Amino acid sequence: MFKPAREMFVSLKGYEQRLLDWLKHHLFEEYEKEQHEESKLLSIIEEDTDEIENIYALIGQYAVNYLCKKSCKTSEQTCYLWVQEILCGHDIRCYEMFRMEKHAFFFNFVMN
Repeated sequence: MFKPAREMFVSLKGYEQRLLDWLKHHLFEEYEKEQHEESKLLSIIEEDTDEIENIYALIGQYAVNYLCKKSCKTSEQTCYLWVQEILCGHDIRCYEMFRMEKHAFFFNFVMN
């Protein structure tokens, strides 16, 4: 009916070892789960940070393009001197201001 004392002690010792092994195994699994969840959270935070940085960059670009206006194509010359400045300047600026190329401007207005 009852086990001898030595046999009980040995079986208890094995039980403690199995209990310790079980605890180590389950604690290690919990630790791994926590580490996995922590790494997931860190990756989500990194992704959010990247998105926020991109949003700030877009806001900055928008501000530079549309909010920080500075006047362009301002000349201190008037009338004849302004026309001369445009005609002596870059070809693209002449086309933008008069909607014609330099040679067409000279042919239509200066030669006639």
